[in-house]
Amino acid sequence: QHHYAFGVIYNALLKDEDLSDGDRSGTAWILSMAVAFCFGLGIVMGEGVARYGARVVTMVGGVLMGVGIGASSVAQGLPGLYVAFGVVAGTGFAFSFAPSLMVVNAYFTSRRALATGIAVAGSGVGTFVMNELLAALVAAVGWRDTLRITGAMVGGMVVLSGITLVPIASSGLAAHHRSDTGTTAGGTIGCSSAAGSRRGGGGHQRATSAACAVDGSRTGTGTSSGAAR
Repeated sequence: QHHYAFGVIYNALLKDEDLSDGDRSGTAWILSMAVAFCFGLGIVMGEGVARYGARVVTMVGGVLMGVGIGASSVAQGLPGLYVAFGVVAGTGFAFSFAPSLMVVNAYFTSRRALATGIAVAGSGVGTFVMNELLAALVAAVGWRDTLRITGAMVGGMVVLSGITLVPIASSGLAAHHRSDTGTTAGGTIGCSSAAGSRRGGGGHQRATSAACAVDGSRTGTGTSSGAAR
C-alpha cells in the first residue's frame, strides 16, 4: 500500500526545492501515473496470470516495485520520479494487485465473498500502517533513505507472498475444483466457460468446458456426453 500512503512522500518532495521547486501539480503527477499504471494494466493482468501463473506474476511485481521505489530515491528531478515511481513501481503494483484478488476465487469455493472482503480490507490496514511508518522514517532519515528502506521491504514482502501462492494441484484442492472448472492441470484455478448443446428424443447431451490457468498454463477442454431424457 505504498502508493496509497504517498501523501507523506509528496509533502517531503515539495519541501525539497532542488527537486520539485514547490511544483504541486507536477509532483502530484507521480502518484497519478503510478495509480494509472496500477489499475490500467489490470486489463491485461488476467491474461498474464492465465499464461504464466499468479505466483510468477506476483513475484515479478514485487521485483518491479522494489526496483522502482528504490530507484526513485536517486532521482534528481520530477521526470526521474515519473519513470521510476510512476511507470516502474506502478507496473509492479499492477502485477501484484490483480493476482492478489484473483487467487481468492481459486482457494475459496465457499464463503468466497467473506474471503474477498478480508483480502480487500487488507488495503485499508496496509495504508494505515504504511502512512505511520513512512512519516516516522521521513522524519528520521529523510525521504530518499525512506524510499530505499521501504522499496526493499515492500518488494521483498511481495516476492515472499508470491512464493506462498501454491498451485491448486499441489495444495490438494484440484479435485475439488474439477467440479467447477471441468478439466484442470497443474495449478489451474476457476476461470471457466462452458458451451453445450442438447438434442431431445434419445439424443445426446454434450458439454464442453474450458478452464483458465492462474497457477500454470492454459488447459485444454474437456467433454462429456450422455443420453438426454
